[in-house]
Parts: sequence; structure tokens; C-alpha cells
Amino acid sequence: MSDFDAHDGIDAQLEQIQDSAGDLIEPCHYKSSFERYGELRRLARSEKRLVAYLNGVFFQMDQAQYLLDFQTMKERAIELVSLLESEERSRQLQADFEPHQYEYLVHSMSSCAYENLAEATGQSDGYNSDGMHACIADGLQVCRQTGKLACVSCFREYSVDVYTAADDTELAGYQCQAIIDHPGPWADRGDRRWLACIKSAWLELLAGKAFTARSLVDQAHDLIESDEVPLKREATIRVLFCDATLDLLNGDDISSHQEQLAEILPPAGECPAFELEMALLNSLQAVVSGDFAASVDILTPWDRKLSQAKALTWWFEVRLRLIATKRLAGDSDRLDRLVQPLEQAALQASDWLTERRLQRLLDDDFQPSPLALLAELRQPTTPSESSGPEVVESSAENGCEEKTEAELTPLRDALDAMHAEMVERHEEKNEEALGVLLDRILAYQPADVQHSGDAGRLIYYAGFLPLQNRAEEVWWWANVLATAHEDDARTISVLAALGLTIRDLENDAFADTFTSERLEQLYRKSLQLDGSIANNFSRAGDFYIQEANHGEAERCFARAFRLDRTSAPIALRLAEVYKMTDRHQDALNVLDLCLRNGCEESSVTWHASLVAFGTDRFESTLTYLDRFKEQAGEEEGGMLWANYYRAVSLYELGRFREALEAIEEEKRRLDMEVFHTAGIRACAQLALGRGEADEALDAFLEIPMREVDYLEPAGMEQTLIRVWKAAKKYLASSKVCDELKRRLLGAGMMPDDYFEELRLQNSKTPGLDFFRCMLQQPLDKRWETSSFSLNDQVDWPFYFAEWGVLARSEEEAHQRALKVQNECFPLTAEVIDVQASEESYEDHPGVVWQGVRFPGSFGDDDDEEGIGDIDEL
Repeated sequence: MSDFDAHDGIDAQLEQIQDSAGDLIEPCHYKSSFERYGELRRLARSEKRLVAYLNGVFFQMDQAQYLLDFQTMKERAIELVSLLESEERSRQLQADFEPHQYEYLVHSMSSCAYENLAEATGQSDGYNSDGMHACIADGLQVCRQTGKLACVSCFREYSVDVYTAADDTELAGYQCQAIIDHPGPWADRGDRRWLACIKSAWLELLAGKAFTARSLVDQAHDLIESDEVPLKREATIRVLFCDATLDLLNGDDISSHQEQLAEILPPAGECPAFELEMALLNSLQAVVSGDFAASVDILTPWDRKLSQAKALTWWFEVRLRLIATKRLAGDSDRLDRLVQPLEQAALQASDWLTERRLQRLLDDDFQPSPLALLAELRQPTTPSESSGPEVVESSAENGCEEKTEAELTPLRDALDAMHAEMVERHEEKNEEALGVLLDRILAYQPADVQHSGDAGRLIYYAGFLPLQNRAEEVWWWANVLATAHEDDARTISVLAALGLTIRDLENDAFADTFTSERLEQLYRKSLQLDGSIANNFSRAGDFYIQEANHGEAERCFARAFRLDRTSAPIALRLAEVYKMTDRHQDALNVLDLCLRNGCEESSVTWHASLVAFGTDRFESTLTYLDRFKEQAGEEEGGMLWANYYRAVSLYELGRFREALEAIEEEKRRLDMEVFHTAGIRACAQLALGRGEADEALDAFLEIPMREVDYLEPAGMEQTLIRVWKAAKKYLASSKVCDELKRRLLGAGMMPDDYFEELRLQNSKTPGLDFFRCMLQQPLDKRWETSSFSLNDQVDWPFYFAEWGVLARSEEEAHQRALKVQNECFPLTAEVIDVQASEESYEDHPGVVWQGVRFPGSFGDDDDEEGIGDIDEL
């Protein structure tokens, strides 16, 4: 046999193994499929076949969760990520693999690898444990980098579990609803709205709302019928388990469900995850029938098995139900042996929901549920009853920090007076008087401060006073004072915040001695001492923001927001973290939730209107702006920009006359016409067909873009595009449209749909490649006075511009990019670099997008880059 025949035979064998392993997935024979993919993985490694090996790793990673083997799932995910992110490492397995095949797998598998890594870590360590929120942000970033935007919904599924473990069922429910409302397209795993329904049903059931849970499970049944649901047997089994659970709680017979499950469940050993679900159902049936001993016998082996497998999240559920069964049976003998390890593990994993469910089980005044629910079941007899007012738990019941009058401490009156004086001196900017205040604070010694609340306030206030050249003195004083109250969470938290303030001092030798590790220890200690103080979590979040650890910052701010729904600073901080990770809808939901819970801070309403505006939710923008107007009043400064956003929203909603009135009000307040007001005025006049439209367009075009220093480039781009589209729609003459198009191209702001329209004029062509072309555009004196150079660009000697092009060859890509670039300025541009994707497309050739531009320089400096709220204690 020749080497060629042997090579071909190995590939055929690998393909046969992969096909046979894949055939076992639909009937849910996961253990057999996992083993076959293991064979694929081993043979592919020995025969140095990268693609087959990656497929083996990928599917073993995915199927390990059904085997409740989350350690293997995590190992496979880590291995997959390392191979997909390192071509060099992949070539160690197969040096001569086809680049286009590898790039395809990087594109198709990367986001799934991160999602499975997050899932495995959540299942083994707890969904709200360290690093879990970072997994959401990292995964979403990978989705965007690989262009798999449909996979964002996968991370929404994951975030449901994260927020559920964090005991924020409102945010978890919002994530579920976002998935349910999603119209597509779907990720590779298909339409998963049915799964969001059953997760949402569980959240409703926890709150005692059985009727709502039932309607969601019914909806899940309907959604399974979608052609986009690939693994219908798995989906059907999981929904049937939910269905049967609700029927048992309602006292109904479940024999029909059991018969259905018996027909479609895989053989024993093929899917331990389903066997666990069946055990939970059987144990519930035993409890409902009064056979508590049988329920304990069912749950105990699983409790032991899950603990040994380090399947923490499932172990939490089984242990809670085991404790519930013993409580219902009146068996309190040795109950502490079950409670203490669960409580310790839940606190270590920051699983606040498990902790709260446990406390409910141990509450003698609360009738325990066999499912360890948070509220007694409410079973409305008609649908209308389910829409009645919700039972809102008190803060004491739900674990939230209750806002009460300031605690009466020995030094309260003196410190209140000191605080008022401090605010006054800050307003006066009286540094000398603030220094005297610091002297008075440092005069307090541990013997003078008997109450931890007073110690915390003193340390907190010190952070708002002049520390330059006194940092070391203040720090050691604060440490001595805190040591006397080392078990008080607030005191340790404000000590950490003081350390962070000192570390940020400039030109201070002592500040340089502070390490991130030492400060983090203090923040973590404060959270471990008491997990119910919102501002402690918020302060820790501020620290992690400075450390650029946005995942931990999100976790801290999310917990703070769960504990205090009405705090404007906390809601704004959490929303900002979401915006940093491009999750603007999540940011809006947090701000809206804060407002709906009674926050009256105009800053929250204003930021909500900005986020709504930025996500094109124009009706919501108007609602927030109306509320902002009520809160901020009619002061001239308070309403600047508000009428501009109102005008744009009204225009986009087709309410052109109202838009014109709003922009007139904005102009009156500004006492001048500016770029953005002139732009929306022109749009409204054009839409109304008024004769003043020509005059409004002329006024807009007379404003040189280089003189606009009050708008970010993104705002200028949006305005210019809006006017251009209005002119194209409402003007018969093309002269103005041509001028607007010239400015958009010249400024590097032309939207992608312009180029798509041009490409569609070309015939669809097979064998195209995608090229990124970097061009150098020389400039001369005309650039300084051009109508489209921006404020910070007029002194550029030349600039670099990137173009995305679909073409048959590199030469064709050159020509197409140059042709459009030469419309941007009279001097001829030069191609500097071209990068091909080396993938084949059948599409319409032409320019796809106009990318960013950045300045060049002829000089020697080419490498140069061009007080908090005192009451927040």
C-alpha cells in the first residue's frame, strides 16, 4: 500500500468514527458518543490530524456536561481555547494543516469554547464564584471578534445562571426574557428559547408563582416545535421533567409524563444528567405522598456522588432538597451535619441564592417546601389572578440591607457636625481648614472610639481630606483604629478604600508601597465578614475597575445593586461596566430597574435616556426625557442637550413638527446654531416639505466640521448621515446629496450600507477573497481648509486609512480601494499594505467598508501618544 493510500485510509477511518459518534447525539446516548469522540481524539493525535482532533476535543467538551463530568469539560475547553488561539501550538500537532480549515474552526468554535469553559466553571465552582462575570464579558468579546453575533444569546443563557446564583432573580428574569424575545438568527446550537422559558419558570416557582411557571413551561412545549430546535429529544425530556414537577406540586397524577419519559429516555448510564433529574422527580413524588424516608434514600447517594464529582451547583440543589425533606419529616437529628457544609460552600462560592434558600429552610416561622422555595406556592384559579400585585418581600426577608435612620453611636452628633463642616470647606476649597479637620480626626485614638460605626466614619472621612505628605501618618493611624474593630465589615472596607486613595496620590513615596494584593485582601475580608452591605461591594467594585478587572467589578456592583435597588451611584457604576463590555441593553435595564424601584435621582434618568437613545429606543428616550424634565426642572443648564435628544427621537418616530419645536427650544437655550441642531433642523424641514429646507441645509453646510469641538466624531457622523439620508429621501436635486456624500467620504464616516448598495450593482461572483487594504493619503494646504477635516486633524501631514474589499485578487483590491480613497482628497493615495483572509466567498465584489483613519507624522515623535460623594458610607 502506498503512503497516499494509507493517508487516505486514515482520513476515511476518522470520518467514519466522527459520523458514528455524531449519530449517537440525537437519541441522547451521550456516554457512548463521548467514548467514540475519545477514539477520534486519540487516533487523530497519533496520526497528526488537527481538524479531526479539534472536533474530538470540541464534542467531548460539550458532552461531558451530560455525564456530570465538569472537570473533564473544563479540561477540554481549556485545551480547545489554547489550540484555537495559538497557531504555533496547533502546528505542533500537525505542521502541514490547511490554513483555511483552521481559520474556519477558529471562527466556529472559539465562542463555544469560552461558553463551555464558563459553564464548566459555574457548575464546578459556582456560577457567582470568582471570575464568573469576567467569563460573560470575555465570551461576548470573542463573539464580536469572530463575527458570531448570534452566539451572544449563549452567554445570555449563562448570565441567567450567574444572576440566579447571585440572588438577583429580577436581572436573571430579564436575561431570560431577552432570549425569549429574540427573533433570530440563532447560534450553532439553534433556537434555545424553550430553555429560557424553563429557566424563567424556575425563577417564578422560587417566588411561589406556580401559575406563571406553568404558562412558561407550556410556552416551552410550543417552542420545541420550531424547526430551528436541533436536539428535540433532549428539549422534550427537559421540558417534561419541568411539567411533571409542576403537576406534582399541584397534586396531579404524573403517570402520563412518566410513560412519555420512559419511551424517550436513553438507556441507563448514557446520560447521568437525566438520571439526576429523574431522581429529583422521584424524590419529590415520594415527599408529596408522605414517604420522606424514600425521598432521603433517593437523594443521599446523589448528594455523595455530586460532592465527589465536584459538581457544586447540582450538589447545592440536592443538598437543599435533602435538608427540606428532613425538615418536612420533622427529623432535626444531626441536621447541622447537612447544613454547615452547605452554608460554608455557598458562602465561599458567593452563591447568595443558595444561602437565602437555606435560611428559609431553617426559619421556624416559614413552612418549608420540598423544593426549598423562597415563598409559599400561590395557585391562582384564573389567569387574571396571576396578574395581580406581587408580594414584595421586606429587606430583612430577602437578605438586602435595610435603609434605616443613622445608628445612634457615641460620636454620632460630633461626626455629623464634622461631616457638615467638611462639605462646607470642600465647597470653599479651603485646603488649610481641611488640613485642620484632618488633625482633629487623627486626634481620635482607639480608646476614644468604642463603636465600630464611629471608627468607620472617621477612617472614611480621612480619605476626603488632604493626604499629600501625610499619607503614611494617616495610614498607620487608620490601621491602629481599624485593628480594634477588625471584625466589622464596614470598617475594613473603608480602610481598604483609604488605602486605594493613598495609592493614587502623585509624587508620594509612601503611596508607591501599596500593592494591589494587599488592598484586595482587605476588600475581600470585608465582603466575607458581611455579605449584605451594598456600599462595601460598591467600594470593592471601584477597586476592581482601577485594576481593569471588569469581571470582578461587575460581580461586586451587581451584588451591591441587588442589595440596594435605589442607589444612584451603584446603578450608574454597574451600568457603566455593562457599557464597557458593549452590553448597552443590560445597562439600560439596570437604570430602568433603579428608577422603577423608586430612585428619584435625575442623573439615573438622564443616563437612561442616553443609553436608550444610543440603542435607537426612541419611544423610551422620550419617556426618560419627560421624567428627567420633571426631576431637573426648567433651569437653563439642566436641560441643555435634552431637547436635542428629544428632537432626534421625535424625528425618527415621524413626529416632524414636534421635532422642529424641540430643536427650536434647544437653539434658544444655546443662543446659537451649532452643527447638531442645524442638522436635525434641516432633517425636520425636509420631512415637512417646507420651503425653509433649502435655507436650513445651507446653514448646516456652512458649518465647517473642523470648527466643531463640542461633539465627538461619532456624534458628528450620526448627524451627517441623518442629514444625508433625509436629503436623499426628500430632495429631487442631487447637488446637496453629492456634497453630503463627499463630506462623509472625506471625513471617513460613510456607512456600510452605501458600499453595499454599490456592490449590489456588480454581478455575484464566486472565488472572491476579503482584503484589508491600508492606504496612505498625502495632504496639502487644502486639507486645513477643507469642509470635512475634523478639529484635531487640520495639522496632519498625511493619514492612513483602512478599507475592507471583496475582490478576486490583491491587485483588484488595490484598485477598488484606491478608486474610492481618491474621492476623499485630490492628491493620489498609495497602498501601504494588504492582508487577505484566504477564504473563498461567492458575493458581489467591491468595497465593503471604510475603516478608521489615523495620523502620520514626519517628525521624530512618532511613538508618542498624541471628589466622590462624601455621604457614600
